[in-house]
Amino acid sequence: MPPAADSSGTSRCAQWEHRFHRSFRTHAITTARPLTIHVEHTDIDGNTHITVFDRGIARLVAHEGDHLHGHLYLDRMKPGTEPISVEQYRGTGTNWTY
Repeated sequence: MPPAADSSGTSRCAQWEHRFHRSFRTHAITTARPLTIHVEHTDIDGNTHITVFDRGIARLVAHEGDHLHGHLYLDRMKPGTEPISVEQYRGTGTNWTY
């Protein structure tokens, strides 16, 4: 069973995310994700833990959680926005700012 994540009550921050996938064009979109995420998970001995992730790591954990729950990053787009091609995206190699 995938770990459970809770991001309720936390602030959100929109940052650019880009995806490379063989089955569709490569895109970049701005995606709002929580600044903090609490993940409940079980260790190899069956003990339950909650780990807290912040900022960039929270964004990455939330993104991977989307994969576990069958969501595409395109599902996170704001209504009325369109993805841009990675060729148009100019943020590669720069850190997210908060």
